Amino acid sequence: MEQQTQHIHERREQLTKDLAQANQVWQETIAHQTTDQGQIELLSSEKVKLATEIVRLQESSTKANQELSAAEQQMQLWQENWDNFNADAAQISKQLEVEQTRIQHLNQRISSENQNL
Repeated sequence: MEQQTQHIHERREQLTKDLAQANQVWQETIAHQTTDQGQIELLSSEKVKLATEIVRLQESSTKANQELSAAEQQMQLWQENWDNFNADAAQISKQLEVEQTRIQHLNQRISSENQNL
């Protein structure tokens, strides 16, 4: 009987220790849950901010692409105008050379005619 009482007493002490340990684990779990909940709220807030930033950056990117496209079109138009100008200038230079050659030839004929007179 005394042995049985001793066993019951030891078992009770062990169960008391186990209960205390379980309570400690429970308190730690609650603390972790509170910390995790705070982190979840912080991350959720950050997620909303980032989503807003993504939308703003996408709009900015779209606008920048439109502006780039417009600038490229203007550059292409300018290049076409420049090429046309150069073609016209080359045509005029060629015509000027022909006329200068003709004038030189006429001056030579005049000089030759004057010497013959």
